[in-house]
Amino acid sequence: MMTQTNRPGLLRPIPFHYCTGCGHSILHRLIAEVIEDLGVKDRAVGVAGVGCSFLMYDFLDLDFASAPPGRAPSVATGLKRANTTATVFTYQGDTDAMGAGLTDLVHAATRQERITVFVVNNATTGLSGGHVSPATPTGLVTRTMPKGRIPSLDGHPVRLCELMASLGIPSRIERVALDTKENVARTRQAIGESLRHPLEHSELALLEILSPCPTHWNMSPEAALGYLSSELTRFYPLARFDRKTEEGA
Repeated sequence: MMTQTNRPGLLRPIPFHYCTGCGHSILHRLIAEVIEDLGVKDRAVGVAGVGCSFLMYDFLDLDFASAPPGRAPSVATGLKRANTTATVFTYQGDTDAMGAGLTDLVHAATRQERITVFVVNNATTGLSGGHVSPATPTGLVTRTMPKGRIPSLDGHPVRLCELMASLGIPSRIERVALDTKENVARTRQAIGESLRHPLEHSELALLEILSPCPTHWNMSPEAALGYLSSELTRFYPLARFDRKTEEGA
């Protein structure tokens, strides 16, 4: 596997301003590296969702479009259909993708739109102050659930990859994490595979990335990584979830 130590040219020469221990800065660098490796920087277009994720266009020197809450897959669909040679991806948080945007994502998959969807799952609604998200697991305390999610009262967390795989639509679906060196390396590889997949197979690719949020988990960065490894991956196992139709398409 290629190891890159120099700062990618796609990253603007400004410091990240995310909270200490946040995974967004790691993920921004990985995406920038992979886009450069693939040689698609001149035809890559990102669609930023709402939440902390929309800050991505501050840091990557790419063409970006903003989308209303949850609508990034639909905006990406329009961009891809208008320019079929473009590499179009969305960059969304779990609240944006699994809350207001779940319908848009499901129907983009059923239409087999040739886009890549990156969903950063940090199990909380970061930009609004750490409120509960559709992906908040049981037991994790948030500002709006001071006793943690209680399934009998609040429902169960949404397992996005499993839900999307249940559609039976040909697509690439995977969940990765940013907790260990090995998992970061796997995430980098999966980013490349997910960006290539729509071009090579005319299908949607979904990559869910488990990411720490020390500030709103009320943990140190070290403890947040430990929670991600020991607890969050228990709710959200790391795996490929690809499915094919019954016809074997």
